[in-house]
Amino acid sequence: MFQYLNRSLICLLMLSVLAISTQAQASVFDYPRDANYSVIEYSQSHDMILNADPLPMLRIYGNGRVLVHFPAYMKRAGDYEMYLADTEIQQLLSSLEQKGILKFSNSKLAQIKKQAIAGRLAESGIVLSGPSDNSRSRLTVNLNSYTPGLSFIPQYDYKKEVVLKNLKYDAQLYPGISELQNAVDAEQELQNFLTHRDLIKIK
Repeated sequence: MFQYLNRSLICLLMLSVLAISTQAQASVFDYPRDANYSVIEYSQSHDMILNADPLPMLRIYGNGRVLVHFPAYMKRAGDYEMYLADTEIQQLLSSLEQKGILKFSNSKLAQIKKQAIAGRLAESGIVLSGPSDNSRSRLTVNLNSYTPGLSFIPQYDYKKEVVLKNLKYDAQLYPGISELQNAVDAEQELQNFLTHRDLIKIK
């Protein structure tokens, strides 16, 4: 009986220590809670559109302001805004981190795609060409400092910019490449803000 209780207490203690350790090892995202500090930006461009609007479609600022911009050639042309709580920005940053955006490597992806293309060529002798209208997805994260979990060493003036050509096309073409699938999920998460019900048109 006592041996069973002792084992149960030891298990509970171990679980408590593990929970505390996990919390202590969570990543830290630090940025100014400032109306002029852009924490997250997202945009998508197409080669066939001449004189494309240079402004990002989505900007999330340190004070929680979400600014959505639709170019003049789009049906919803204009600027819209809404606000996020600081915890929501933190959750979004954590989600982007979990999807691999904060450590994304274009060179690593190029190597994985090269291997996938070689494997497909060996199997079928066919290599598909890209779409006629190339698209480019651009995701940018700006932080005063970023401390990855398990690291405890902050990276100051952190900026991560990920530019991906024909992201959704490639994700469909290579369903086995997790980096592409995660990037698509991250893009969709940001695109959800473009149609958010809380958006209010400001001009």
